[in-house]
Amino acid sequence: MKLKNNKETEGRKMIKRIAISIIAAMSAMTAFAQGVTEKAVAMTDRECYLAGERLRVSVDVRLDDGTPSPSKVAYVEISDTKQMCAQAMVALENGIGWGEIALSPMMHSGNYQMTVYTRAMRNDGPDTYFKTIIGIVNADRLSRRDDILFLPKEQYEQSQDVETSGAKFRREGKEVVVDIPSEYIGHCSVAVEHTKLLIDNQAAPAEQLEKNSVGDVRLTSELEGHIVTARTVRKIDNKDIKTRLVLVGQTANVYDGQPQSDGSFCYYTNNVYGTQPSLVNGYTPEGEAIQMKLVSPFAVTLPKALPQLTVYCDKQEIVTRSMEARRQHAINEWLNVDSLVHSTGFMNSQPDRFYDLDEYTKFNTINEIIIEFVKGVKRKKTNGINFLYTFDTENHKFSMWPALVLLDGMPVYDIDEILSYDANLVKYVQIYNKRYTFGNSCCQGVISFITHKGRLSNYKLDAGSHLLSYAFPQERSDFENHIGRENGVIYWNPCVESNQIRVEIPENQGEYSIMLQYITPEGEIRKEAMSLVDIDNK
Repeated sequence: MKLKNNKETEGRKMIKRIAISIIAAMSAMTAFAQGVTEKAVAMTDRECYLAGERLRVSVDVRLDDGTPSPSKVAYVEISDTKQMCAQAMVALENGIGWGEIALSPMMHSGNYQMTVYTRAMRNDGPDTYFKTIIGIVNADRLSRRDDILFLPKEQYEQSQDVETSGAKFRREGKEVVVDIPSEYIGHCSVAVEHTKLLIDNQAAPAEQLEKNSVGDVRLTSELEGHIVTARTVRKIDNKDIKTRLVLVGQTANVYDGQPQSDGSFCYYTNNVYGTQPSLVNGYTPEGEAIQMKLVSPFAVTLPKALPQLTVYCDKQEIVTRSMEARRQHAINEWLNVDSLVHSTGFMNSQPDRFYDLDEYTKFNTINEIIIEFVKGVKRKKTNGINFLYTFDTENHKFSMWPALVLLDGMPVYDIDEILSYDANLVKYVQIYNKRYTFGNSCCQGVISFITHKGRLSNYKLDAGSHLLSYAFPQERSDFENHIGRENGVIYWNPCVESNQIRVEIPENQGEYSIMLQYITPEGEIRKEAMSLVDIDNK
């Protein structure tokens, strides 16, 4: 009885959480329907970078009444006057999020514009986007065509005040203590940098090119998660085709495409982060494969002109930082290599039966393993076509409706093809008996085959499928004190949530700077900086 009461209590809590989520979503949709607008503000961990380094950015999005935005995704672009050179999507929680952008070692030296916006803001045009200027120096590819001026560091005048209007800095032994006023908590970032490149960043962002309008189509706000968009390669009435987005290998998630008035399809995802192998396909009611292509979610906002970048530094500092940037870029390339995490669930469910084929006798085809030892799966022909069915444990019989068959998360409709697939390539077999609904579709049971590599090994895709790596929003990462770094940012806290921060300074002596940035209640960014010269750690 006690266990039953606990289950009932948990059930009530779950219903309450769902109800709260529905009410919050309805309130958010009502707010946007009433013409409430958003305003984005972003802060970077520094003002000048070397090509090959990582740019860290925190984003704060609020409604025009000052409350946190319900949008779940923010878009960040870094552009020169000709093209977008780097970009990222940042996941938002209560309007706040942060992420990293790898700067290509091929970027030229000069000023760039960083633009931040949400999907809903695109409906109001680029004048509503947040824009700021950042400097990038490519020490390995300096050219006379680069709009950059180098001046001696001694010519740069910087305040040495240790107390500012925003916060108080003080040194206690090996640590620097930063006191944060309570009114800035949650909307404040702190960065500590070694061997800082000083720039003249007083120039305002340049005028925008007017080429970012979404036309007559009003984009849907991303209140639940990132909305992926796709189009057919050839013109066809989108009401006559069925299309799906599948996350391959890492998660068995399937999203039905929702037709839009402009001929595109939207796939409403949620809780999907990072780069995922993704596949989009389309079919006519007659089964003809239709080739699809994913549409870039970015607005591609370009400035007409950018001011000259003025950098105050010394030659040795540039050389040292350049070596560090090359090393960091090599690390970034290694980190971007996909590391497969096999799916252990479908639509938030755990499998009713699970088989690790490495623990069983090897057979040549999937048909053989189903016959020999996989339980709860039956093959049956209907009108000369093979289907697979799962066992309904509640009714103690096989289901009357065919199961959804997945290979590395991709739906497979040709059962004969999957039955003849090489079983030596398969690592896991997962069987789900329940009924599942996703988009406009439903299925009675799921049979999921996961290969060793999780990348559809030796499986020929049809003409209507397009497999690629898709960068979903970045999930919030933990920040840490990079005590071993000799150059660059050794500490970054993108969202200060306490009244005090303590930062340990490396034992080597040198010049360090602390940059405090905070957002005022009016939504404006204020910056306070302090230099720490020749820190003595004895």
